[in-house]
Amino acid sequence: MPTIPFARPVSIWWSLSVAVSVSEAYIACGLPQGSPVSGILFMLYIAPLFRLGNPRNRFGYADDAANLAISTSLATNCEALSDSLQEALNWGAAEGITFAPDKYELLHFSRHKADQDPTCTPSVKAGSITISENTKRLYLRWLGILFDKKLTFKWHVGETASKALTVANALRSLGNTVRGVKPHLLQQAVSACVLHKAYYGAETWWPGRTRPGPSQTSNRVGEHLEKLTKVIRTVLPAFRTTPIPVLYRESGFSSDIELDRMALLATVRLRRLDPYHPLRRPAEQIASNGRQTSRFARRILALPNSEQINPLQYAPWHPRESRENAQARIGAPMGRTKEQAAADFADFQRTIPSSDIVIFLDGSRLVDGCAGGGYIGLQAHHQFLRSSLSYGHGKEVFDAEAEAALAGAQAAIAYPTAQFATNLWVCLDNLEVATRLLSPSTGSSQEIFESFRTLTAAWPLRKRLPHTKSGSIQIRWVPGHAKIPENEAADLAAKEGAASTPPAFHKSSYASLKRHAKTQSLSAAQSQWQKVAPQSYQDLEITTSSKRPGELQLNRLDLGRIIVARTGHGDFADYHERFNHDDAHLLCRCGARKASLHFFFCHIAKRRAPRPPGPPSEVISFLLGTAKGAQKLASWLAETHFFEDICPRQPLLST
Repeated sequence: MPTIPFARPVSIWWSLSVAVSVSEAYIACGLPQGSPVSGILFMLYIAPLFRLGNPRNRFGYADDAANLAISTSLATNCEALSDSLQEALNWGAAEGITFAPDKYELLHFSRHKADQDPTCTPSVKAGSITISENTKRLYLRWLGILFDKKLTFKWHVGETASKALTVANALRSLGNTVRGVKPHLLQQAVSACVLHKAYYGAETWWPGRTRPGPSQTSNRVGEHLEKLTKVIRTVLPAFRTTPIPVLYRESGFSSDIELDRMALLATVRLRRLDPYHPLRRPAEQIASNGRQTSRFARRILALPNSEQINPLQYAPWHPRESRENAQARIGAPMGRTKEQAAADFADFQRTIPSSDIVIFLDGSRLVDGCAGGGYIGLQAHHQFLRSSLSYGHGKEVFDAEAEAALAGAQAAIAYPTAQFATNLWVCLDNLEVATRLLSPSTGSSQEIFESFRTLTAAWPLRKRLPHTKSGSIQIRWVPGHAKIPENEAADLAAKEGAASTPPAFHKSSYASLKRHAKTQSLSAAQSQWQKVAPQSYQDLEITTSSKRPGELQLNRLDLGRIIVARTGHGDFADYHERFNHDDAHLLCRCGARKASLHFFFCHIAKRRAPRPPGPPSEVISFLLGTAKGAQKLASWLAETHFFEDICPRQPLLST
């Protein structure tokens, strides 16, 4: 695989004034343009700038720097910022660095009405430099987020919504209610090019639709998000009068639910911050005192108590065992079938000395979310250990198996017969856990994996007989549900643990937090849909959709017909009479009034192609209420030419 060197020889052209001579030469210093090392060296070079004064109030990204001052008055803040600026200028002069005065910006954050006029707020001064608030632009841009004086983020949301609508209007030209790009392709384009732009930085500015206090509804940014309804119409071939909840359901989009999900996932990521991150300490303080004093605090306290992951515990540049080598060491499938892997494991099991201890373990998770683990221990072909462990709702199967591995190894090393064993074999059917058990971990259950590594180092130091070798702890993958008796026994123990009473206090794992965020989004979507679903959708028992509803695979014409049949907003007699469409044709060729379900009962259509068998109530619910039924209905409508010949928008011309 070709690699790009960080530093290549740099060529220069040089000439001497005493002679007309121009030639090419190579120098041994410098870096080529675009080298990744350039950015790293630059950050190391300016790092002292962020350690001046109070480092907690200095922030930087690439070549941008920001100073923050907090006090009870704007004048005091300006004095502190002036000192910080002068300190930075002095450091820059000593290091040969110049700053760009035209890029200096100042913004005062205050809720007081008297502080909102930028012409009346104090300025920051350092020598001949004076920095005042911008009187024309009432916000400050930092990392793509527009911060206004009251932190309402209306400027930011308004700008991102306008940019998103510009792209959406261009996409709308790619399809209408009859022809154009398939809906599922436009849905992907809208999601990638429009909504990602509109939702940028939502973790910062989205306040949620509800908040504590007398006023339960937050509408600071709602008026801008309502504009995104036009984006949904880009995807769907629907009438303008189609209810808004239907548009969200059929497109797979939901602004509020998606924004809440992004904010919740950002809060989950706080559990994986390094100890030096500026948000780590405030998050820990909020979790300890439990006071909901801010939106940030409410989001943190909304999550269950969980573990804290340190991603810097093992630096990524330290040498590690490759995944391929680890899987070869544990006897991973490596392309083998389950039957072949089971036969190979049985052969390997017979090679284990009878004096060695073998631990079989497994994890389980019930439908209600309770997780558990279990293990059995064997020595000299005799089972001498068995335990079932309950972990409650805060663990995944991955975490349960890791904890069962640690508990089983601890029980084995503490057992008196461990002095006769050379090696301790830990066998489990979770390939990911088996791969990571002896490797540095920066993911879920980090403390458990670290404890297992510590226990592995302690195994050779255990009390043993003089003739017994020190040995080691070995990991072996075993194919699951392959009728291996020991593994089946461990699986039974794990299920018993999951079904037993969980401990009173336990910490959730990082993996379970991510599942919690996903579950919260799904339950919120279901709850919202139950409140706003039209009666016709309730009658058809149409539930919330996934992010990519199966109906979007239809072409635009067929999808449009499915939507109008579900909603009743289309070429139907009741619809035309409701909106006073005097020129509309209200009757089918069979003489019946046009209706959303008339396609099923029209006798002309029955003669052309048989409809699906079964009771009408069940068949209609299947055809209009499911994605598979919509596919069959589209095929049936095309076969009968129902909307072209039998029930057209306007009567066919007689010849």
